[in-house]
Amino acid sequence: MAVRVPDPFSAVSPPPLWTGGPPIGGLYRFPSAPSTKAAPVKHTRYPTVSGTSVLGLTFDGGVMLAADTLGSYGSLARFRSVPRLRKLSETTVLAASGDYADFQHLQRFFDGIIMRSESFDDGHKYTPQNLFNRLTRLMYYRRCQFNPLWNVIVVGGYQEGKPFLGYVNSIGTAFEAPTLATGLGSYIAQPLLREAYEKNPRLTREEAKETLQKALKVLFYRDCRALSTYDLAVVTDEGVEIEGQLQLDTNWEVAHYVRPHFEDSGTVDISGSGISLKMTVDITMNKTSGGIHLNCSYCSIGIGDLSVTFHGGLSWFYNLFDSMIEGKLKSYMNDNMCSQLKYGINVPANGALDRLLKVTYVLEDGVEIDYALVANPNFSHPGIVILDMKGEFRLVKDPQDPPFPPPPFPDPSLRNFSKMIYLQGSTYVAESASWAFWKAGLLSYNVSNDKIPAEFGTTDFYCSIVSPMLCKKYPNKKVMFGVVASDYPRLKITPEYAVAMGKALASMYVENNGHEELAFTLALDIQADMKLWFNSSSPMGPYLVCGNVSNPKVNMSLYKSNIGNFNCSTLNDLVTKFAPTMGLGYLNDYLNAGIPIPTLVGLSFVDPSLTFGKGYVEVSGDVKYSPEILEKLKRGQY
Repeated sequence: MAVRVPDPFSAVSPPPLWTGGPPIGGLYRFPSAPSTKAAPVKHTRYPTVSGTSVLGLTFDGGVMLAADTLGSYGSLARFRSVPRLRKLSETTVLAASGDYADFQHLQRFFDGIIMRSESFDDGHKYTPQNLFNRLTRLMYYRRCQFNPLWNVIVVGGYQEGKPFLGYVNSIGTAFEAPTLATGLGSYIAQPLLREAYEKNPRLTREEAKETLQKALKVLFYRDCRALSTYDLAVVTDEGVEIEGQLQLDTNWEVAHYVRPHFEDSGTVDISGSGISLKMTVDITMNKTSGGIHLNCSYCSIGIGDLSVTFHGGLSWFYNLFDSMIEGKLKSYMNDNMCSQLKYGINVPANGALDRLLKVTYVLEDGVEIDYALVANPNFSHPGIVILDMKGEFRLVKDPQDPPFPPPPFPDPSLRNFSKMIYLQGSTYVAESASWAFWKAGLLSYNVSNDKIPAEFGTTDFYCSIVSPMLCKKYPNKKVMFGVVASDYPRLKITPEYAVAMGKALASMYVENNGHEELAFTLALDIQADMKLWFNSSSPMGPYLVCGNVSNPKVNMSLYKSNIGNFNCSTLNDLVTKFAPTMGLGYLNDYLNAGIPIPTLVGLSFVDPSLTFGKGYVEVSGDVKYSPEILEKLKRGQY
């Protein structure tokens, strides 16, 4: 019997060691092991939820942008309250058509850039041109990565006293123009915008708004992806103002010419019961403007029973389907009312707060006062809301924090409150003001010879008061005086009184041979009583805390002299006598003008009072809100 032995060097592979096992020299692959094969890279090839046209138009003093609020899921008008205008800064608005998810990505991208810039606290702020240039580079970069952002973006802003309007599409093509439109609006609305601008390049704000409304109305009639509800953004030198959920006044009478058609008229009664609404609104600090920011973080609505009854016309026919209509309407309200409420709080309400609650007041001589919040509102005490604001004066051109910290306020839980509102300002407010005016070089006062009475205008009067050396060196010469603060004034406040304290240098100059020569300089240590009062004469505000200093006490010493040493006691009495009409009179001009305090437009004080505490001044009173003032403001009557 012959036995055949297989050739070990045969090219035929041996059978596997077990069924489904690895070949000789291989490794067994367990079924649950992940694949080592790289998955293909996937990029978005077309938008999912998209918005249609965005319109932009410059006018005399600013830029205006508009976009409807429809988010289309393919050809389905799915989302009807989608905002496509976004405030990036106090001077810039971003508007987009195209993919809404990519637009949200851009919002997060720019929020990160601006937040990072603000964290440096170096005074630098991005201009609309800066943000537009950054956007063009981003869009072109994403296009080169074969992963474009499916948007056409319009950037509107106001910088250096001029309006800015820029366009950039998904492949990075960018340009600037006084009128812009995206989507179908570039074919239908752009001619209307250009016609209005070419007729009058200096459109008023109202004319620009009417032009945009006309273009939006045409788009609503002609673009099946458009909606009659729209948002409007206005950027001027006063900041950004966004109005949401505005409604176009449309007219569909032309539909009567389309046959066949059906007409009916009548009324409908809708009543509901068992309606419940729960909302959580977070009140925080707006990190961009320093004002108050509202955010509706939770909303739940429930409608127990809904009744619909038609009257007139073919109401008998409609009432056959009342149960189905009631169910559809109830379902729609349950699904959409919360989103509408959230939008109303998160967008229009915040826009109104930014417009009505002013946190920065620009005063004369390049000084401003900042009332921005430094922390989120405090609700830890029952029945009390505490707003911690800066109350800080600073130079507009060189804003810096004063070199001293604010003092703490007393614990509010240790007192009783009988009024609706209490405004407390510590000595930090007044001392930051004096520091800012001092840094600006405004705490100085010069008295020329023509402002001095003739009997006091020459050196002969001061020989016996100052020193005989004055007349010996400068006989019968005209004199001038100058006073300059050597440090910023301080303020001390107790429950009984307020005292202002300051240090200054007072110099006498003598006119000699056609030019001024320094005779001597005195170091002054001044203390004066301070009176404060509350000015609420205008219902529009700003409400003012005004002041006046009186009863000065002056101590002086010789600081520098070109006529030798002398005793200052007699001169000390003379300076004390004339201080109220000289340096203090100049200071009182600023104090009488008053310091504005933060308030809301339309909000007025009732029976306000001003009292002193330990280290602070307090204005308290009840308040009332007058909506008619807002209407007068809109009509320009204030």
